[in-house]
Amino acid sequence: GGAIFIFGSADFASTLIAQGLVDEYRLGINPVLLGKGTPLFQSVPGRTKLELTHVRPLKSGVVILHYRPESA
Repeated sequence: GGAIFIFGSADFASTLIAQGLVDEYRLGINPVLLGKGTPLFQSVPGRTKLELTHVRPLKSGVVILHYRPESA
């Protein structure tokens, strides 16, 4: 019944997304290219359109993007 905030667990997040349990996405974009890692949405079946609801730039250069799934 409460909120869950997932930080850095692509596999767990993909499981919740596949079950339709995510009502908001907050993605932090860090201006560093690493070239490796686990894709966040690799295990998500199909396509989900997202609506941008808020953008928050930080002094560090990181940008926090808030999205919610578009209504069908």
